[in-house]
Amino acid sequence: MARFNCATAGIALLGAVAACGAPPTGAVTGVAWACAGSALTAGQMVNVDAYSGSKLVASTTTNASHEYTMQLSPGTYFIRVPANAPEGVVDTDQLTVTADRAVEADFGNGCR
Repeated sequence: MARFNCATAGIALLGAVAACGAPPTGAVTGVAWACAGSALTAGQMVNVDAYSGSKLVASTTTNASHEYTMQLSPGTYFIRVPANAPEGVVDTDQLTVTADRAVEADFGNGCR
């Protein structure tokens, strides 16, 4: 029986070749809240950014339930929620993403 080889698959299997070349990813999931004065803003979507060093590599927005998910290549990242408090404070978590795993970074009530 012949074995599948990504390097010699050819044009007929272009979709399979693309899948073979896709790098593994992991997920960053969590919740993030926005503030309005001293109260949480219900339902307001929040930007969540991923940085590798000082370079922005991914960005997403929370859903109406304040949840988010980002797919990232394995590595160490700073996950940031810009201006999560009236004072313009940026909440940051440093974490390591591993292939085929999820890691959680939550950004709760910054409105204290």
